[in-house]
Amino acid sequence: MDLRYTDDQQAYREAVRGFADEVSRAKAYATEAATRVTSLGIQVHGAMGLTRGYPAEKLFRDARMLTIPDGTTEIHKLVLGRELTGINALH
Repeated sequence: MDLRYTDDQQAYREAVRGFADEVSRAKAYATEAATRVTSLGIQVHGAMGLTRGYPAEKLFRDARMLTIPDGTTEIHKLVLGRELTGINALH
């Protein structure tokens, strides 16, 4: 099985290579904002906001879950720090 990239895939990888900091910034901002907003929604609804099956509760679970795929928000902050300062916090 050939695991090499096609020419189109390689061109895409090269085109997006320089955008790691923008992607990290966007994901961190969007997922943290969604978590903050849905948390406030739960607080507005009080105890009902925590009821399983209630829209506010489901939206909060979904928003919280989005902070994990493709790297946690903390990892994205480390990527941003490395891009801005040139210092790798993990080594």
